[in-house]
Amino acid sequence: MPISTDLVKAFVTLCQVKSYSETAKMLRRSQPTISNRIRLLENQVGFALFKDKTPHSGLTAQAELLYQRCLSIQNELDQISVLTQTQVGKVIRIGVSASLENLCSSSAIASLGLGRADTTLSISTDDTENLLASVEKGNLDACYVCNREVPSPLTQKSWPFDVRWVAAKSVDVDDLLARPIVPIVGWHEQWQPAQIFSAYFEKSSYRFRPIYQTQNLSNYLNAVQAGVGLGYVGDIFLHNLPVASDLHYIDDRLKPFGQFYIHRLNQAEPAANLRRVLSIIDSHLDRLATTTL
Repeated sequence: MPISTDLVKAFVTLCQVKSYSETAKMLRRSQPTISNRIRLLENQVGFALFKDKTPHSGLTAQAELLYQRCLSIQNELDQISVLTQTQVGKVIRIGVSASLENLCSSSAIASLGLGRADTTLSISTDDTENLLASVEKGNLDACYVCNREVPSPLTQKSWPFDVRWVAAKSVDVDDLLARPIVPIVGWHEQWQPAQIFSAYFEKSSYRFRPIYQTQNLSNYLNAVQAGVGLGYVGDIFLHNLPVASDLHYIDDRLKPFGQFYIHRLNQAEPAANLRRVLSIIDSHLDRLATTTL
């Protein structure tokens, strides 16, 4: 049986906001309707979506692959929606790199209260190179990307953050570091920043081995929380996440990876509607950048 777009949208949104009630509010449906859609999706795909049947428990391995597919479908649906708009100039098109999914996803941005009757907001996810090219060609009005350097002259604002080692508070860090091979939770090699981190591992006096790899931040942090291994993540990404209360930085044991940036890129003189939307998103990132764990 074909999977409907309603099921795709409910699943993607629930994965991003991790709340049935919040998902229902964002999709303007009742909570039982969202629960029924998730249950129907599980029946259609034939496997459990969440480890302990709750969004906060993290996705199962099969569901993580499904989520990546559904996210791509949702992005395509958003683009189709843009193409079918009849009012020229009313669509604001913003791109977000995959590494910023939890901070700047379509659901996260929508929750900031950007909606207005005269404006349609389209959010798409892609890799950094494609997003930069789309802004330069005018196919996107703006994009938010994660990089160590300033990627383009179109960069208008940047937010610094540090990539630091984290561990579950219940884990004996000294015991892990004393092992011949230190177990870590790794980022999947297809995730672009993972290539930057490889140089760190090569120079370290410790030998690290990924026990588990993912491209999804929630699954990554859940694995660290469960004690699978040590983890490394940008400190700005931990804010407002329930799992953060069970983690702590271990800068005194392992040197941080250094400073990275979230960059906003757009043409120098954006239209009024775009300026309004960007200012709200920027304020959201300003708050995260000045908050400590």
